[in-house]
Amino acid sequence: MNLHSQEVRSLAPESDPLKIGMGWTVDDLSKPQIMVESTFGDSHPGSAHLLEFVELACKGVKEAGGKASRYFATDICDGIAQGHDGINFSLASRDMICNLIEIHERATTFDAGVFVASCDKAVPAH
Repeated sequence: MNLHSQEVRSLAPESDPLKIGMGWTVDDLSKPQIMVESTFGDSHPGSAHLLEFVELACKGVKEAGGKASRYFATDICDGIAQGHDGINFSLASRDMICNLIEIHERATTFDAGVFVASCDKAVPAH
């Protein structure tokens, strides 16, 4: 199986010590690398519960022989944004989440992704 992460390692080995500096082991470097992207944030009820699912996804990746990395692109809550100018940023936040997820994916070396989201803007953004 050709893994994107391993192709990139052969071209840019300088990323290995950066990952080791974050607690990865040398063995982790050769495992399938999986991005776990979520809109977790403790800012509103639509996202406050998602960290539990992120951790379960990371555990599943590990049990399957991969190495997970967590990324977050927190959304906003229309209920909290209503009644003031904040609601004007509701749909724009969906585009920003989508853009940030694409940046996370394209700027890194992951072989696959797991996406954890809820709410009406975060799910389509993922």
